[in-house]
This record gives sequence, C-alpha cells and structure tokens, in this order.
Amino acid sequence: SRGARGTQGPAGPEGRKGSPGASIVGKAGGIGAPGKQGQKGPPGNQGEAGYPGIEGVSGAPPKNYFQWARLLKHYTEVVARFENVSGTDVRRYNKEVSMMQQQTALYKARTYAASNGSVDLHKYMLANYKHLVNSVERGRKVDEFVQRMPQNT
Repeated sequence: SRGARGTQGPAGPEGRKGSPGASIVGKAGGIGAPGKQGQKGPPGNQGEAGYPGIEGVSGAPPKNYFQWARLLKHYTEVVARFENVSGTDVRRYNKEVSMMQQQTALYKARTYAASNGSVDLHKYMLANYKHLVNSVERGRKVDEFVQRMPQNT
C-alpha cells in the first residue's frame, strides 16, 4: 500500500540543447472547420434613420365607411335645413323689430308734437285770454239780444 502524496518539489535542472533547426515552425496546414458561434453581445447605439421608401398602395376603406358616409350626409342636410329655417326666422324677427322701432319713433314724434301743440295752445290762450273773454262776452250779449227779439218777423 502506498502512503499519502507529498507536496511538489522544486524544478529540476535545465535540459540539454537540441540539435540545430529543431525550433523552426513548419508549413501551415489547411483551414480548419469553423468553431461554435459565441454569445450575442449587448445592443449597439441607434443608427441614423434611412431614406423613406416609396409609398405603398392604399388599403380598402373601413368596413362601415359607406354607412358612416351616408349618416354624415344626412346630418349635413339636417344642419343645412336648420340653418335655413333659423335664417328665415332671424330675418322675420329683424323685420318685426324694425317695424316696432319705427312705430315707437312715430309714437315719440307724435307725443312730442302733441306736447308742443298743447304748450303752444296754452301760450296762445295766455296771450289772448282777454281777447277770448271779450269774445265770449260779446257772444253772450248777442245771444241775449237774439232771445229778446220778437219771434215773429
């Protein structure tokens, strides 16, 4: 039986030199088979964007396109009718408001004229009061005279 293996000892003496030309490398052999591919490396930095390509062919319209187009046309017609009716109403209301404004202006003018007329009448009566009183008195005297006249003429 053997005992336990001991520790490694020191290196031995250098060996003898070989014959001349023994250390020259010979002719290279052929290319060997490729080795296994290594692991994928980390991603690199993003490169510059390339030139855009040619535009592709347009696709078909969406499935509900024609239904939506018909509905949109209907709503467009409804809104156009609303605008037409509201425009007619606005024009009618504007005409009525204009007529009311004209009537109000005419009323104000007549009120002003009547007011001025009554003021002028009052001034006339004040200025000619004595003349009016005398005229009424003369008229009364004429009536009395006429009543005293004999009825048979």
